[in-house]
Amino acid sequence: MSIGIPSQFEFQHLLAHTFPGFFSAITLFMLIDYWSPLDLTSLAISDLNGLVSFAGFILLIGSILGIIADGIYHSIIEDDIFDRFEGVREYKVDLKSECFEYCRDKEIYEGYLSYYYFFKQFDGDKLTLNQTLVKSYYCYARFYSNTFLTLVPFTLVAPYYLFDNLQISWGRCMFIALLSFAFACFCLKSGYVAYKTYNRALYSAILGSIK
Repeated sequence: MSIGIPSQFEFQHLLAHTFPGFFSAITLFMLIDYWSPLDLTSLAISDLNGLVSFAGFILLIGSILGIIADGIYHSIIEDDIFDRFEGVREYKVDLKSECFEYCRDKEIYEGYLSYYYFFKQFDGDKLTLNQTLVKSYYCYARFYSNTFLTLVPFTLVAPYYLFDNLQISWGRCMFIALLSFAFACFCLKSGYVAYKTYNRALYSAILGSIK
């Protein structure tokens, strides 16, 4: 009997990795096609085999590049940018102070702990709540932020590809690029809002459990 992958796990990873990775895969394809003497676009859409190969390329390479983008998000955007904003930092500072008092009472060094330690305080309903928070907020923070990361190179490459390969006027190509960049900025802002909302809800649940 086959073992199914939990739908929540699948949804989170598709949203955080594969969907934003589509832009990276398309960008890579456009860049290769722009540099190549061959007309790869015509080959990709010439027949069914070409379309299947192109779809497989987008899915596989997009997933890989999406995972790389997610790593950049965790190491740079989340840790070095979002966490420095007051809207997020105030929740983490308050939580760290409260958790230090809690851990000191139990003679546990708080520097080694993450919020997972406090899951032992959670009953079944609160564990479900944590999963809901991840699904409702955190995976969207990753989706929006990763989409921002993949849209930036897309914005730089797309005008040249559209102008050279699809013969679209340069003015329209620049309009598409500006629209893409504006959408990327919107995604970054939305990623921060979702990340801040997730932290507020998560830390509220933790503090409510240890009080």
